[in-house]
Amino acid sequence: MSQREKYLLRTAGQEQEFREKFTAVIETRAAAIEAWFNALPLFIWVPLRIRPLEEAVAVGLLCLLHIDGRICLTFSSDLSHVRRGTHSMEEYRAWIDTHCYRPRKQ
Repeated sequence: MSQREKYLLRTAGQEQEFREKFTAVIETRAAAIEAWFNALPLFIWVPLRIRPLEEAVAVGLLCLLHIDGRICLTFSSDLSHVRRGTHSMEEYRAWIDTHCYRPRKQ
């Protein structure tokens, strides 16, 4: 088990507790974390570099942004990496058109 796993917000109670405990952090840092995350390349694992002693806030805030639908997040099994997914079918189709091979119609 990853040391960071204990900071995942898995239940409504954990989510509510995080919102109450870190209200100021959410207000001051959520928009910047959202912008950073949504600028990541789609479907690419990116190392999740977190300063020592900030794991609870960083992991919890990422979970909260995902719960609120502001980011589409996948953690690696050891929580050392994150991957951004698409928010919509349009974004997904645009990614496919750019990154996937399609034979030409003849």
